[in-house]
Amino acid sequence: GKRTATAHLILNLIVVGLYGINLGVRSSMLSDPRIRTGPFVLSLVGICLLCASGYLGGRLVYDDGIGVGRHKRHMPPPRDTIHLTAPIPGADSVFVPIMAAQQLRERETLRVEIGGQIMTIAKIENQLFAFQEFCTHRFGPLSEGKFEGFNVQCPWHNSCFDVRTGKVTNGPAKVDLKILKVEMREGKVGVPLPRQIKST
Repeated sequence: GKRTATAHLILNLIVVGLYGINLGVRSSMLSDPRIRTGPFVLSLVGICLLCASGYLGGRLVYDDGIGVGRHKRHMPPPRDTIHLTAPIPGADSVFVPIMAAQQLRERETLRVEIGGQIMTIAKIENQLFAFQEFCTHRFGPLSEGKFEGFNVQCPWHNSCFDVRTGKVTNGPAKVDLKILKVEMREGKVGVPLPRQIKST
């Protein structure tokens, strides 16, 4: 968070200052072949602080997702995505059966693509939930995340969402997930989608 970023900045500034001082000291000793203790200690302290700063920088990238892919990009369907066809017409939407969802075990997920829309089907407490596959933070694959109660945790930066409502329950994500309704029609489990989404 902000504290980590501030500490990262301060350490970097200290390192720059130390190496600046070290450069000045060493420049005044160019004609002296002996190794002085002062410059050596400054170098050693600078390296230690640089390692600490690097660790904090890694925390910012891998835990908080700072500076990682800020632009929205097209995510191709992963190889194990199920592609569905043959919708059953409805009044205001098309109902797309997802037969494989009926075989899901507890806390197991299924990645499905319908007309370019990729979603995750998950079974939690004997209920089926459907939500968008990619995290709203940095587009991590939620079908590969872990579940705590009704919350799904993104495997990339640990954002959490309530699969019942799509609400963010833990950052760094700030935008809620798109949720789809799972229904049972004519003995088949599926999701109703707006007619503008065409099945292929």
